[in-house]
Amino acid sequence: MTIQRVPPMITAKTTAVGFTQNGESLAFGQQSGNITVQVTSTGTNTLVIDLSNPQQWVAKVVEGSDTPTEVRQRICYRVLMI
Repeated sequence: MTIQRVPPMITAKTTAVGFTQNGESLAFGQQSGNITVQVTSTGTNTLVIDLSNPQQWVAKVVEGSDTPTEVRQRICYRVLMI
């Protein structure tokens, strides 16, 4: 008889996250909130959420159909497994 040890299953945990507005900046947390932006023109507009500066995330509207600018190739996450 062969006994095979099977590692314990890892269960994924679902966590809700979202953006809220904190003055002129956005904040990331467990709950989402209203975000207010100024729309100055009619027609096609694009909502841009700029995360390029980790100290000040910003939401703004630009006129037209804008293509996002790539900022970083790599995003690092810290995960604590207990």
